[in-house]
Amino acid sequence: MDKFIPNFFYRIYTTKIYPKFLSSVKQLLTTIYEKENLLFIAISGYRSIEEQQELYNQGRITDGKIVTNAKPYESFHNYGLAVDVCLDANPDKKGLQPIWNNPIVYKLLADKASEFGIKSGFYFKFFDPYHLELDIFKFGLNIKQLKELLINSNNSLVDFWTKLDEYFNKGGK
Repeated sequence: MDKFIPNFFYRIYTTKIYPKFLSSVKQLLTTIYEKENLLFIAISGYRSIEEQQELYNQGRITDGKIVTNAKPYESFHNYGLAVDVCLDANPDKKGLQPIWNNPIVYKLLADKASEFGIKSGFYFKFFDPYHLELDIFKFGLNIKQLKELLINSNNSLVDFWTKLDEYFNKGGK
């Protein structure tokens, strides 16, 4: 009999997430689910530059609390290289029953993430335990280089990902 694997991504558009990163996140979330019986659901994925500007303005120019320190092109979400996840308190109940304030399980997720080439916002200066991003730094890349690569790809995610694959296949650096 096949094992049940939940759809971790039913709340986001997976076509705008870098396929290799999406695969790594799925492996991570599957491992956590199978070994720890914890169900994390992706709740945020790709963000356009305009969406990022709106989020950055929140609490600064528009009402609300500050939710990001990342300006447009400074967030991995703008490249399809990040997702935000939430722990589901009751997977048997229809819909998402979010648990936000449980540092123990988010630390467990963060520590396991590195095994899959993923960095967690759990250890960021701006504490963001729900954030997962591709660890590009081990390839010698930084956010400025991502911006340049995306702009040189005419802001096409598919073209950007192709260039990213070429960079990774050369071993980076």
